[in-house]
Amino acid sequence: MERNITKCLSRGSQSLCQLLPFLGTAFLLISSGSAQSPAVDSTDGYGGPKNIVVATIPMKTAFTAVVSPDSKLVYVGNYDQKTVSVIDAATNAITSIISMHDWVRDLAITPDGHTLYVECFGEYSDVVVVDTSSDRITSVLGDSQDPTSIAVSPDGKLLWELGGGSISIVDTATKQFRSWINTGRDIPYGVAFSPDGAGAFVLSSLVDLKANGYGLFLLNATSLPTSYPEWRHDKVSKSGKFAEGATVSPDGRTLYFTTGEEVVVFDTTQQQVQEKIWINGYGSSGQPAVTPDGKYLYVPYSDGFVFMINTATNRVSRPPITVGVAPDVVVIAPTGKYAYVVNGGVPGSVSVIDIRPQ
Repeated sequence: MERNITKCLSRGSQSLCQLLPFLGTAFLLISSGSAQSPAVDSTDGYGGPKNIVVATIPMKTAFTAVVSPDSKLVYVGNYDQKTVSVIDAATNAITSIISMHDWVRDLAITPDGHTLYVECFGEYSDVVVVDTSSDRITSVLGDSQDPTSIAVSPDGKLLWELGGGSISIVDTATKQFRSWINTGRDIPYGVAFSPDGAGAFVLSSLVDLKANGYGLFLLNATSLPTSYPEWRHDKVSKSGKFAEGATVSPDGRTLYFTTGEEVVVFDTTQQQVQEKIWINGYGSSGQPAVTPDGKYLYVPYSDGFVFMINTATNRVSRPPITVGVAPDVVVIAPTGKYAYVVNGGVPGSVSVIDIRPQ
């Protein structure tokens, strides 16, 4: 969570039962019970992904990344360099550098690949709109309050801007604010959408009263809360640990959390934590990514490694993949051929992992 805290500082109420029908699920409290060493799936070395680092692309201050929907380009946000590097996925060469007016905090791209959104933090703290056909800035959305992250809805119609005390939702066609969620003193810092876009799972650091760690808020995207009490009513889980990141499986049945050294596997069909996978001795976990076919989850660990988890067995494949310094984010190409690891340490870099079948 150290990196998420850095992001935060420098990056009519509905009941849970009313929310369940649109996802067909419920959520339970994620406890901090005893964790076990990860079970190892020795069969993954035979016929599974190659998991070979095929390139390391130098970056001074790599911080975040997204892959274009056609998997041809990778966009990397360089935090205090105030730039976005554009990488040709065929050659792993940087083909363009887009200059920003402030520090680059987060990136999001529309499903058609035509528009890149760049969240900037600093004097202005706004969202820059980039035309990907020309890599030129076309407009700038209004100021954000202590921005932490952005995300585009699965249908591409809405842009979510998360920040201290609020979530702003912008219509991508008109660039007008459609709605605003008052989160009070809670600081939302990450969102993962259900594949159908009906639900949004928002991670937020809890900084009021006796609340510690993170909260998971399940929001119905068709009937969003507006007031602080309504927002708090939609909190369905909390933990004493900070959640580093979350991602949803392609079928929407599983939500994966990383908290410290743990990976929490939450089964939304059975309405319970399915398993907690503890990988100790490799530092803190970061933002995970699941492959498009849902078979594997890739999780970065800050000591310089990425672990692959077989989602059918929740077993870890050994050995871990050695990458760059302080990996924090993994993104996977929609083709499922390559995983890109943002190494946020010094020196910064992006590790390209071939995850095609052997």
